[in-house]
Amino acid sequence: MTREELFGHIRTDKPTYKDMIDFCTNGTLILNNEIYNKYFEHNDNFEIFCGSDYDEDEEPVEVFQFFIISEQGAEMLKDFTNEIVYYLPEWDLYLLGVTHYGTMWEGVPANWKDTFEDYK
Repeated sequence: MTREELFGHIRTDKPTYKDMIDFCTNGTLILNNEIYNKYFEHNDNFEIFCGSDYDEDEEPVEVFQFFIISEQGAEMLKDFTNEIVYYLPEWDLYLLGVTHYGTMWEGVPANWKDTFEDYK
């Protein structure tokens, strides 16, 4: 199977946010909003690893939850999705920033990249 075929298969067979996150992180993520409360607000060392925390109108996107994820999960999210992932080099820590609230992940559409050309 080519990378383009794999990308098409993934987009078709994994239509929900839960499917997408499970595929990219292998279900390995740890909710840790305290990282935001204690460190993120006052720490300029967090970098955007992938995605953007600004919308198309250049307005900041609200992030409601933070999940610790592995480097491999971060790379998968970077390769296949438009999700926000933060990185803190001093801790070698990746955080998935979830921008929706109040809906089960099965009810939220996946945020795959739009085209195979976007896949890097």
